[in-house]
Parts: sequence; structure tokens; C-alpha cells
Amino acid sequence: MVSRETKWEGHQLNQTTIAVHEIVRDLLLVGVFLQKTGNRITRDFGLTQQQFTVLYEIANHDAVNQKHLVGALLLEKSNVSKIVNFIQSRGLIRISISADDARATWLSITRKGKKTVCDCIKALHAWNTMWLEPLDEKEIVSAEKILYRLKGLIRQL
Repeated sequence: MVSRETKWEGHQLNQTTIAVHEIVRDLLLVGVFLQKTGNRITRDFGLTQQQFTVLYEIANHDAVNQKHLVGALLLEKSNVSKIVNFIQSRGLIRISISADDARATWLSITRKGKKTVCDCIKALHAWNTMWLEPLDEKEIVSAEKILYRLKGLIRQL
């Protein structure tokens, strides 16, 4: 951590406060970059990055409900509903009524959805491999642990 203190509107900010602010700012900058780049790549498959993320999560389960998607992906319920309707209209997922509760629905991937996920993953993997290549295995493992911990903290809010 760089040694520095600053004043902001009469408040003395210590090193820890500055570092926390800079971590959040840098996470936001990386997020914007990843969102922009992800959208550029997934657009070739007729999806936004967020739509692809939901489709990918569905593809990783036999059947999943929207509540799971909201929790797993840290998305708003209304956004998930819109995305589910869109990817269902494209024939990428199937929506089934629960046998136990007619109000509950289950989402599952279609053959077309699987192909879309596989093709999109190849493009995303090529990009991710390229930009993360300078990191060694230790740095990748460390970043993964920190991000996992941060997601856990967000889920507790």
C-alpha cells in the first residue's frame, strides 16, 4: 500500500480508507472493461454479456429456477425475468411448470442453447486467455480466492 493521506472536503482520509476506495474504483473499472468486451464478443451470438451469463448458468444445471439465478448471479429479479423471456423466445431454453407446484417453473437448456453456449465459450475463452496470460498460476488462484470472498460478502448484504 502506498503511503499517502489526503483531505477531501475537510475529512482526513487515512491509507486504509484511500485503499478501500481505490480497490472499489479499480473493480468497477475492470467490470466496465469486461462488460464492454464481453458484450462485443457475445453480440456475435445475438446476446448481451448478461444474457449469456444467465444462459451459461442454466446450462450448468439440469433444471434451475429464477430464484437460483438471482442469488447465483447477483442480479435483480426483474432483470432475470426479462432475460429469461428473451432467451426463451430465441429457443435457447425451455420453461417447464413444476409437477409439485403449478406456480413454480424450471428452466433448462435446449440443444440450440447448448450450441450457443459452446460457441460463445470458445470465443470468450480465447479472449480471456489472451488478456490473463501475463498472470502466473499463483496470481490466478489468489485472484479467484479474493473474488470468491467478495461475492460471498455481497451475498450477505
